[in-house]
Amino acid sequence: MNSFAFQFRPSLKQVESAVAIIKAQIQAEEASLAEESQTTENGVKKQRYCPLHGCHHEEEDEELTVENFNGIPIFQAKGLTLLQNGRQLVPLFFSKDDCEKAWNQLVESDSSLPKDCDLDVGTLEDILQRIAQSTSLEFESIIFVAPKESLKVIGKEYPLDEIHGIPREQQQELLKQQRMERRLLKKQLKERPIHPPAVHFPTAREVAAAGGSPEAVREAILRNIERKRLLDLLRSFQTLQTSSKEDKQSSDIPHRQNLSETNEDPTTLQSSTTVSLRERARAGKWKRRGVAPEHKHNATSNKEVAVQ
Repeated sequence: MNSFAFQFRPSLKQVESAVAIIKAQIQAEEASLAEESQTTENGVKKQRYCPLHGCHHEEEDEELTVENFNGIPIFQAKGLTLLQNGRQLVPLFFSKDDCEKAWNQLVESDSSLPKDCDLDVGTLEDILQRIAQSTSLEFESIIFVAPKESLKVIGKEYPLDEIHGIPREQQQELLKQQRMERRLLKKQLKERPIHPPAVHFPTAREVAAAGGSPEAVREAILRNIERKRLLDLLRSFQTLQTSSKEDKQSSDIPHRQNLSETNEDPTTLQSSTTVSLRERARAGKWKRRGVAPEHKHNATSNKEVAVQ
C-alpha cells in the first residue's frame, strides 16, 4: 500500500489576493524606510521587509509571485474581534472577501470606524507552527472562519453565533445543575462507610506487559496463587460460621417449645394456687379456735343441744 501525504490546495484567487496585499505592504514598508534601506559606503546590500514571514530579505531575492507563494493564505482584519460567550476572539479567514464582508458588518454597527479594511496576510502553516511551539495562551483567542462556500454547506453564516456553544441562559442553567450534582455526590461520599482499599496484586500478564523480568512474572504467579488460597480459606471459614449459627438456632427451638407449653394456660395455674391457699387459710383458722375442720358440724350440733 503506497502512502501519501495529504496537502491542502489553496484557491488561486485567494493566493492572488494574498500576493497583492503582501506586495502593497512591502512597497509601503520600503517607502517608509527608504533612507535606512539604501546602500551604505561599506557596500551593505539593500534590505526589504517581508510581512509574510516577519523578516528582511535582500533586494536580489526572487520577487514574490503566485507561482512561488508557499502555503495556504490566511486573512485577518486588524481591529476586528468576535464576541462569543463573553470572550473576545480573533477571527482568521480563508477568504479575503469574507474578511472584508465581516469588516463591513462591523462598520455598519459602528459608523466611527473607517470603511477601508486594513488586512494582514499570513500562511496557515506558519500559524499552526507558531501555535505548536508556543508555551503561552496568546493563541487561545484565535478562531478560524471557514470559507463562504463551506459555510453554505454547513448552513451557517458569519459570525457563527450558534456554533461556539449554547445560549448564555441555558449555559448558566447547565452550570447550576452540574454544581448541584457535584454537591450531591460529595454528600453521598461522606455518608458512605469508608472501607480500607483492597490490595492490588498485578497479574503475571500485567507484569509481562509492563516489561517485567521472568523472576517478576514468576513471583506474580506465586503471589496470586497464595492470594487465591487465602480467599478460599476465608470463604470456608465464613461458611462454617454460617452453619454453626444455623445449628444453634435449630437447637433453641425445642427449648422454646417447652417454655411455651409450661406457660400455655396461666389462668388454670393461678386458680389452682388460689384454691390451695384458701384451704390452708381455713385450716389455720379452725386450728386457732381449737376445733379441727372435720369436727366443725359436730361442735355446732352439740352447742345447739346444750341450749335446748
